[in-house]
Amino acid sequence: MVTGNKYRFRVMAKNLVGFGVPSTYIEAMPASLPGSPEQPTLTYLTSSSIQISWTYDDVNNGGSPITDYTVYWDRGVRDMIFVAA
Repeated sequence: MVTGNKYRFRVMAKNLVGFGVPSTYIEAMPASLPGSPEQPTLTYLTSSSIQISWTYDDVNNGGSPITDYTVYWDRGVRDMIFVAA
């Protein structure tokens, strides 16, 4: 199977006489975890706000469209703070 390709499956029972009527199709698309966004850049900074941009190549989406990003902020004290999703 190829990640990102959609596959259809169905099942048929068989006995000594032969195969019965096939089931309805089910569809599946194998996917994996997406790759990392590339080139994060600090594009704006003030005392009260920041703006970060990055690029992302859809080829590395793991076979499923990216639906969200999460940004974390490291305060330098060994903990990460959730900033935005």
